[in-house]
Amino acid sequence: MDEEINYLKVFIKNTKKYYTVLPWEGDRFSTNNVKMYPIYCEVCSNDKELFPEKILIRKGDALKGYCPCACSGGYKYSELQYKILVKRNIQNKPNLSIVDFEDPYKGIKSTRFSTYCSIHNTYNYKQKLNSRFCSHKFFCHKCSKDSLSKSKIKSTKTYLENLTGEGYYLIKDPIKKCSGGFHRYWYYFCDTCSKDNYVKLGLCSGTFSTTTGALQMGQKP
Repeated sequence: MDEEINYLKVFIKNTKKYYTVLPWEGDRFSTNNVKMYPIYCEVCSNDKELFPEKILIRKGDALKGYCPCACSGGYKYSELQYKILVKRNIQNKPNLSIVDFEDPYKGIKSTRFSTYCSIHNTYNYKQKLNSRFCSHKFFCHKCSKDSLSKSKIKSTKTYLENLTGEGYYLIKDPIKKCSGGFHRYWYYFCDTCSKDNYVKLGLCSGTFSTTTGALQMGQKP
């Protein structure tokens, strides 16, 4: 009987989400004429671009707790849905544009696409829109590397403070000079190395220098 599942709330496995089974509207499965019930999902049913048609499920599948929408980890996207997801992921990245999609469509985890980055003037081929890329910040390998490098760099001020606490003492303001490239050099005195035998024998001045870039990367002088 229809009353058995009308407005039934089905909780989606491994999530806090659920969908509601709505009254039957006359839809049937084309192969065996089984009734197909529409469902309402707060996420997918309100995404009319990704789900322009009704989301349907069989009565038996609803009673077993199956999920017919994208809230399920095993949902299989259509080719059109896949292209929509790719475009959504790069729409806030004005430097990127889609070049083409691999043909034929092989599913969201296997189909590849190509992008062009106007910042680096490079093409990025054979990328996949898998679960990692669905929330990924970059579709340009060089942009990704640039961001990773910046995230690892400490501020010069922070590292200077840390270095001072480790027994190093800044003995004069940084000096700009060109030696194999234009750099700003910082000169340090070390509690240990500036008093060793090399200094006593006159083989070393006991003053050590380092560049701003080396400091930012966490390298000791």
